[in-house]
Amino acid sequence: MGKDQISLDREWIALMKEAKGLGISPQEVKGFLKSERVNQKNSKSALRSYC
Repeated sequence: MGKDQISLDREWIALMKEAKGLGISPQEVKGFLKSERVNQKNSKSALRSYC
C-alpha cells in the first residue's frame, strides 16, 4: 500500500466517522459522492458545449 492510499484511507475513515456522528449512513455518503461525480461530469460537458 502506497503513501497516497494510506492518506486516502485515513481521509475516508475520518469522513465516515464524522458522517456517523451526524447520523449519516455510509450508503448516504457513497450516494452523495456518486451524485457529485455525475454533476461534475455534466458540468464539464455543459462547459465544453458552451465553449
